Amino acid sequence: MRVLTVAAGEGCRTRCLDRVLHSGGQVRMSMHPLPGFAVLNRTVAILPVGHRDISQSVLVREPHTVNSLGVLFDAVFSRAADWSIAMRFTSPDGGEEDEMPLKVLHLMGTGRTDEVAARELGMSVRTFRRHVSEVMQRLDASSRFQAGLRAAELGLTTGAASAPAEAPRRGRPTAPGAPGRPGCFASAGPRP
Repeated sequence: MRVLTVAAGEGCRTRCLDRVLHSGGQVRMSMHPLPGFAVLNRTVAILPVGHRDISQSVLVREPHTVNSLGVLFDAVFSRAADWSIAMRFTSPDGGEEDEMPLKVLHLMGTGRTDEVAARELGMSVRTFRRHVSEVMQRLDASSRFQAGLRAAELGLTTGAASAPAEAPRRGRPTAPGAPGRPGCFASAGPRP
């Protein structure tokens, strides 16, 4: 099973996604929201009905529609970040962990030199570089460039150059399939 989610989860969602991982599934996180849906064995799709007050779904068996949804899911899933990497920047209780890695990521993304970034954070260059190294390890990145790409995939960067202490955009879990609200998307079965 492959599951795509759009936000670092809290409570029930995190436990559910952890179960998918422990059962051999793949979980990834994307900052590109899609309406919640499921594709099962590339033969059936389950789509939400677009009513706010009613929690209903429709079963789709039409092969071209099911295939198109599978292709869409594959495209977003292939570009999404691994869930386990995303969780390295979230504390176990669902809150934000230490803000320093996020501040370091932001300053790395602004193009400042290590010396300038260290001065802005009130630390030595050596300490700043240690923080950069820790961020790269958390992101499983072998270069600063790769770290920047992974941070952007995870929504850990804001792109704002003026406020290094600004918190990154973080989505919050919502009911899958609610109109205009992102959720989880799943695809089960063999890939084409």
